[in-house]
Amino acid sequence: MELFDLWAGQYQLDSQIFGAITLANQRLSEAAAVMDEATESQVPGGVDGAVVRWRDEPGVAGFWGFGLWLPKRGGPPQPTAFVDQALAPVEGRPVATDEETVSRMRALGMTFDPMSIGLWMVGRGSPTPQHCAPGQTVTVPGRSATLGCRVTLSNGRVAISTAGHGARTTNLIADVAGTRIGRVAHSVCPQTQTPGTPCADIALIALDRNHQEGAHRAFQAYQATSAGDDLLVNVPAGTQQAWARAVLPTLWLNRTCGAWANVIETDHHVSVQGDSGSTVEVGTTVGHPTGHVVAGDAVRTVIQDLDYQLGWFNAAIRP
Repeated sequence: MELFDLWAGQYQLDSQIFGAITLANQRLSEAAAVMDEATESQVPGGVDGAVVRWRDEPGVAGFWGFGLWLPKRGGPPQPTAFVDQALAPVEGRPVATDEETVSRMRALGMTFDPMSIGLWMVGRGSPTPQHCAPGQTVTVPGRSATLGCRVTLSNGRVAISTAGHGARTTNLIADVAGTRIGRVAHSVCPQTQTPGTPCADIALIALDRNHQEGAHRAFQAYQATSAGDDLLVNVPAGTQQAWARAVLPTLWLNRTCGAWANVIETDHHVSVQGDSGSTVEVGTTVGHPTGHVVAGDAVRTVIQDLDYQLGWFNAAIRP
């Protein structure tokens, strides 16, 4: 499910706003590729030259991504540029009041008028991948992440999900608390993608045939996250409650790798270092998985859509 499309339909978003946000994210993808290809001795002229000036700033030229943000729960969404926290306050302000940001957007090839679509900018820290510590986690050599939901692979093998950035290499043995459970069958994450490439962040561990699974949450059908939905975030410390405050078609980690596609952010942070791969459910009762934790910072937890993630490898939820 493309969550940005869902939210846009939910609020009957004006086509001009929809087009502007789509264009802005496309331009960031192009800028990341330009920055990667240009060297200090080969700085291009024109627009590309302007882009390369900001190659060392957070995200892509100081931007994490463009999307929709709810200033108040239940209120209309605000078209928003998510920028480095040095450029704007957490609760935001109109982009039109900041000449530097407007000029930077123009240099990046964002040809729309920020004032005409009511674009805001909100400050965010780096969306740090939430790596895990051993003991509560699935571990592969050198990395670890929280176990997610039970799935069936396209070849019929039973498997379990986790964060792609915690299990980046396929065929490695995965264990929990020192006991082997299987091997990494599939993995994808922004850190393994070329600059300018949005992607999923998920790994699927094919369980050994003699592995006995323990107790698990009884998941039902996937349900997409709509604006303002209640969320249950199942981190190792216990289930946390939050609500869906923003949606971003693309969220950039930095210019040197890929980006998370199809993500939402919560109204406050409910994850800590160690929670990537945790399952997230829609509503106030268990049973409807919607995504996995992939990142977070001091003010938000970042969740990627489950349907989008599983679609990368044609996997399916199993009860």
